[in-house]
Amino acid sequence: MKPRAITLTVVFDAMSGNYGETVGNVSELKKISKKGNLYSFISRQAIRYELWKFLKNQFGIDTSDYWNAISEELYKQIVDSSFYFTIRSGMIALRIALSNTSDKKFKKLKSSLNKIELWEKKTPEELRFSNRSELLSDFKRDFPDFLNLLDRTSQEEEKNKKQKDNVIITSLKEIWRLLTVESEREVVPPPEILHAEQEVVQFHPSVNALSCVEADLFGYMKTQQGENAATRSAVVRLSPAISLEPMLLDTEFGTNKNFADRTGANPNPYQFEHHSSLYTYTVTVGLDRLGCEFDRSGRKVAELPKEEKLRRVEMVLDAIPFLVREVKGRTENLSPLFVIGGVYPVKNPFFVGRVNVSYNRNTDKYSVNTAVLNSIFGLAFKGEPVGRYTHCGFVDGFWENDFERELQLPEGNFVGDISGFFNRVKEEVKKGLE
Repeated sequence: MKPRAITLTVVFDAMSGNYGETVGNVSELKKISKKGNLYSFISRQAIRYELWKFLKNQFGIDTSDYWNAISEELYKQIVDSSFYFTIRSGMIALRIALSNTSDKKFKKLKSSLNKIELWEKKTPEELRFSNRSELLSDFKRDFPDFLNLLDRTSQEEEKNKKQKDNVIITSLKEIWRLLTVESEREVVPPPEILHAEQEVVQFHPSVNALSCVEADLFGYMKTQQGENAATRSAVVRLSPAISLEPMLLDTEFGTNKNFADRTGANPNPYQFEHHSSLYTYTVTVGLDRLGCEFDRSGRKVAELPKEEKLRRVEMVLDAIPFLVREVKGRTENLSPLFVIGGVYPVKNPFFVGRVNVSYNRNTDKYSVNTAVLNSIFGLAFKGEPVGRYTHCGFVDGFWENDFERELQLPEGNFVGDISGFFNRVKEEVKKGLE
């Protein structure tokens, strides 16, 4: 069966990874209740940030350096895909917005709805970047009032700085920008990733999953006043990292005594909640949606070449073993001590909430409840058990388990060190995308 998703459940050891509200001078950890106990957690947004930061710092995603690293032929394919999708989706948004407006200034443009529909039906071959001069001539012919409309709108903006472009003007501006750019580098990467619009910080209209790695991996929402938001769901799905040991509400008391003594002032006391524990979270990567853009009905309309898809998913797999969390002057290591998962023909986070640990005071070691995991391996989808696709990686010497003996996985499935686990998963992804 064709692989549809990667799912990995990670266990790591950390302390106090995510704070919430500060009450008075007390910084409280994010926490949830379960089975009559309190457990600290690191939000999925915090893990998403650390993953994005690693990809940005180590791989330069969404910068010119990232795109300079690929072949010219591959780059042209990505430019054409992004160019096609942006103009087509802009025309669709334009048609819908014009159909719903009664604003008189759009009267001439509204009479061109049939021409907008013709633009929507253009093929990827017709809407190629190399054809932009011809397309620009067509655009000027089909929408002759556009420049006058743009000029009037700009004058209105000068009179009222708080006025925001509506979806009609925004769509036209972006289409015009693409048709008049001088080089491919003005298409990919997009000129801006984020901007503040309608007092909301969100992705720029030029962003899509083809031209922006962040938008592809983590999804986007682009709102327009009075219109439905343009959304693209995340390919990389993260669960919160929840502690595997209950909180005992340990507290650190401190002051800025050194600064106070040096300035002759009174010190300012503070308190931090602390919790040192093993944590677990799950990453699920939808391979069937990776590097793809869809229309409003969910139909795939544009797609990246396989080489770029593989590059993006391998970056994520390379990042997970090296994630850290910087909080309150500390750096916490989120590197896996245990990881289980693989590449599956069904999209399901099989091991969320299924990894439980116990601590042996006599040996000073933890152990994973492998009986729970073995029962999951027996689940079958279209006659294929989950265990067939599952691998396991662990840090030797940390666990009391003999995983090779205890885990009832088929012969040949990887059970060993963390690096070997991620290499095996990357190999299977590569085969699945071929």
